[in-house]
Amino acid sequence: MYLCNKICSFIVKADTKKEAYIKGCKRAAKYIASNEYRNISCKIEKLSDCTFKFVLFTSIDISEEMKHYCDMCRTYHCSFFVNEDYNCSRCNLRSFFDRTKKKADISKKFYEEKIKNKEI
Repeated sequence: MYLCNKICSFIVKADTKKEAYIKGCKRAAKYIASNEYRNISCKIEKLSDCTFKFVLFTSIDISEEMKHYCDMCRTYHCSFFVNEDYNCSRCNLRSFFDRTKKKADISKKFYEEKIKNKEI
């Protein structure tokens, strides 16, 4: 599962549907295909016959973050408690999701600034 935040959007118009779509894809590809950016995805909406709206998102894989969180919890549990029995039923995932949301917000702001400076 992915947590996604919108970075920006832009509308592309052209004489034909194909021209508008390709023009928008080229603009979005600067960010999606670049090695400079990670975790960027795009949603394309058809607004009219020759007009498309491209929306860029930054995303975080929650399952990967959850695995990292659980590994960290187990490590700290062994550091502070003598027994090695984990009580995962008492896990506080609220803090996990809060941390993930903060990471997503930071990623969103970072890319918003970076893309704004390049005049998308």
